[in-house]
Amino acid sequence: MNDPVPMDIFITAITAPTPSKSYIETSCTAGFDRNGNWIRVYPVPLRKLSKNQSYRKYQWVRFDTFPPSGDIRPESRKCNHDSIEIISDVISNWDERKKICLDNGQKIYTDFNKLLEEAGCRPIRTSLAVFKPTRIIGCTASDIREKDIQENLSKQKEILMNYQPDLNFSDDDRDFIQAEPPRINLRYRFQDSTGKVHALSVLDWEAYMLYRKIRQKGGSHEKAKADTVAKYMSFIDKNDVYFFLGTRKEDHMKGFGQPFSIIGVFYPPKTKEQIEKEQGQGFLDLD
Repeated sequence: MNDPVPMDIFITAITAPTPSKSYIETSCTAGFDRNGNWIRVYPVPLRKLSKNQSYRKYQWVRFDTFPPSGDIRPESRKCNHDSIEIISDVISNWDERKKICLDNGQKIYTDFNKLLEEAGCRPIRTSLAVFKPTRIIGCTASDIREKDIQENLSKQKEILMNYQPDLNFSDDDRDFIQAEPPRINLRYRFQDSTGKVHALSVLDWEAYMLYRKIRQKGGSHEKAKADTVAKYMSFIDKNDVYFFLGTRKEDHMKGFGQPFSIIGVFYPPKTKEQIEKEQGQGFLDLD
């Protein structure tokens, strides 16, 4: 194996966890290096990290990284999760976040088909992107099929029993891992700069945890579903919304026509000038 390459990454997106034979479950983390380049690191068993390694969005984090095998996406790196080191507090100031995420040489896409062309073009194969929708039409959530939920639960339990017999899990760990997953597929529907309308699933860790928190507090599925949609709808009117997009590995590898999902939502508050301009244009009419 090649020597590890330390990378400082400003975390902008963390996906909901997926089952893993090696780590029970992993989350994909993405963000920007010091030069404004997109980097994806995996696998990260986020919920099993030690307290001093458990990072959040908008922190600088140092990873030891390696070239991945079997991944054509140029932004991807494997990481040694034991090496994770948090090197900053959470940056809460939106102006500072914008300097790192939008004003450090990043390409900001507005034409979704142009992005798809790059994703399918060798050797570019763009798999992470900042996308600025021209108009967000709305956010919805559909129910995930019961069959798919049960298959996912069975896979998690199989992994827990057969692949990780020596790990020292607490009862809380086991309950968390085997708990019922979210039952919704959250999606944004939006218009790009060409006027075309698209819909993309939201795989954001924060949406996953919001749904879960409501259910854990005794809320019904319908309440958790409605509250999650309401939270992501609340960004539209008062915030300058950008999507952080990432491709699903298998779909990208197989040349699937549309491999992108929304892995994070970036929503700095709108400036006074933006609000006045949009009100004058009737921009906020979403009917």
